[in-house]
Amino acid sequence: ASRGLGDVYKRQPVMNTETKILFLCGLWNPDQVSSNGLKDQRNQINSDRMTFVRACKAEFGDQFTGGIQIDDYSKRVAKDILVPSKITKKQNFLNAIKEHDICIATTGLHNSTGWKFAEYTAASRAIISEPLHYGLPGDFKKNKNYLSFGNTEELIANIYSLLNDKVKIQDMMIENYRYYTNYVNSEKMILNTLLKVHNS
Repeated sequence: ASRGLGDVYKRQPVMNTETKILFLCGLWNPDQVSSNGLKDQRNQINSDRMTFVRACKAEFGDQFTGGIQIDDYSKRVAKDILVPSKITKKQNFLNAIKEHDICIATTGLHNSTGWKFAEYTAASRAIISEPLHYGLPGDFKKNKNYLSFGNTEELIANIYSLLNDKVKIQDMMIENYRYYTNYVNSEKMILNTLLKVHNS
């Protein structure tokens, strides 16, 4: 049988000895699109991501692992917060997720929910994310499976709310493990689809 995303990332909802925060992301080059609307969207996403990374680095120091993925564009605009390319290689990124209890996700192009969100869920992490614009299947809820933030202050406050309440982290990890196990893994996804078709 083929292994799905979650089969690779899945982890028991067990906390690490040290509670650390992870936020690795890329930037979108606005020069690669022609319309002003798309350029503005990319510039806004880039600006927000760089602001969030800088704020977390300043606030949490060594407890925070984060930065911008290296490419020609990010080298021009985010020199101070680039991360070594070895960190973002798939296996190393997978390991980083498992080593960090708190993982941050941001909205992608066209208000999409990024792959990182799915990876964090499969790995039973405590998630802090910008608002989700699209509903997820099953019983996936704000403040149960993830915390939501709309600006830097809310992001920092949410991180502190988890750092100051280890039970809250553990509960969120358990909920995400349960969600993945009961709904998202490959076999369950097929079963749920068949049940939906059968009951419609």
